[in-house]
Amino acid sequence: MPESVEYAVVNENEAIAAIEVIIDTCSRMGANDVEIPALRQLEQAVRDGKIDPAEAVRQAESIQAAKQDYH
Repeated sequence: MPESVEYAVVNENEAIAAIEVIIDTCSRMGANDVEIPALRQLEQAVRDGKIDPAEAVRQAESIQAAKQDYH
C-alpha cells in the first residue's frame, strides 16, 4: 500500500509546495513520461486560479498513487 501524505492546504503557495514534494518523489521513481508534465500542469492551474489548491493536491496525490501502484 502506498504511503499517503496528507496536506492541510490553505493557500496557493502551500499547494505548490505540496505538489513539488510529489514531483520530487515521482522523479526519484523514474519513467515519468506522463506524471511530471501532468503535475506541472496542476501547478500552473493553481497559479492561474483555475483550480482550488486543495483539489490540485488531491489530484497530484492521485497521480502519485497510480504511479506507485504501477511500480
